[in-house]
Amino acid sequence: MQTDLIKEYGSHSPMYIFDKDILRDRAEKIRKLMPDNGEICYAVKANPFLVGSLKGMVRKYEVCSPGELDICMAGCIQGEDIVFSGVNKEEGDMERALRCGVRIFTVESEKQMADVCRCAERNKESVCVLLRLTSGTQFGVDETVLERMLDNGNGCRYVEITGIQYFSGTQKKARKIEEELQYLIAYYKKLKEKYSCCLTIEYGPGLPVPYFEGENFETELETGMGVLTDVMTSAGRDIQWVIEMGRFLAASCGYYVTKVVDIKENHQKHYCIVDGGINHVNYYGQNMAMRVPLIDHIHMDGEGEPGEKEWTICGSLCTTSDVLVRKTVKKGLKIGDLLVFKNIGAYSVTEGIYLFLSRKMPEIYLYSAGEGMKLVREALETSGFNRISCPGNSK
Repeated sequence: MQTDLIKEYGSHSPMYIFDKDILRDRAEKIRKLMPDNGEICYAVKANPFLVGSLKGMVRKYEVCSPGELDICMAGCIQGEDIVFSGVNKEEGDMERALRCGVRIFTVESEKQMADVCRCAERNKESVCVLLRLTSGTQFGVDETVLERMLDNGNGCRYVEITGIQYFSGTQKKARKIEEELQYLIAYYKKLKEKYSCCLTIEYGPGLPVPYFEGENFETELETGMGVLTDVMTSAGRDIQWVIEMGRFLAASCGYYVTKVVDIKENHQKHYCIVDGGINHVNYYGQNMAMRVPLIDHIHMDGEGEPGEKEWTICGSLCTTSDVLVRKTVKKGLKIGDLLVFKNIGAYSVTEGIYLFLSRKMPEIYLYSAGEGMKLVREALETSGFNRISCPGNSK
């Protein structure tokens, strides 16, 4: 992202910028590393603002709520390209999804299977089902229940069980991913022998993304994909894979820009207050303040004081938890400067505690070299969500 461009838009701070060129380049590299019997499914929850930008780059979109379905429909995604997932799918949600052309549903329980069957029967529409296999959490079903549903699957004439889905978490180490793949391959072979079926495996590997200083940003793509594709290839072409990706696909395209609004020294410790905060930046998880993410410092209106200082970067919320970085060294940091948090293309835009203190939600821009900056969401006042007006007061 060009510094001059961010400077030009500095008065719009805080804001998110998602670079479509970086996103599409990332998707293309992943596609080239994927074996022929594998395709990519984008997890919309990672960043719903990227749905339209990924058209033609991924084969499927996973939605986990009626709202995410609305987002895909608004982004001109065809229903046939959507996998409707989630632990809470009401029959009304399924009915609407069917009307939108969705024909692939995940099933998280025997109740959900019964609901899907009823909806398919009422609408006389053929539906493909992926049975979610639990990793030991509240999601999915265990092997006993999954096989019971396979035993009873022929009882639903409009429903065909076409695959299994598996996801256990994110930011996993290579060894854990390899163990999960080997487990899924062995289980696939067992089911094929028992039921004479060839089920697709939809797998969310949770490939790790580097966020902090000291992590390897140069080889993470090849390293992460290498583990995945080596095991997939070794399993042979018999298995059809759908690889669900969110963070690994979207993280590198995002920037969060926030302005320094105050600086101070308390007990020989330098504090920098920015106009954003943890209500906007949440992608570092519980380690966020303890490690140093990649941050560009953009000087506005000349250089500050000479020399480097160690700073604690805090946001604008009235809580001691609002610490973005506890220790980072910056040179000439001053009020009015911009701090650009990098690799923020996944989750922060939707995971922040946006209603806390009723502050504005940031503007969101999509950028590409060919189209420039495009505002896709204006800053939103949130006070209206948190107030009750006095009787007779129209304000």
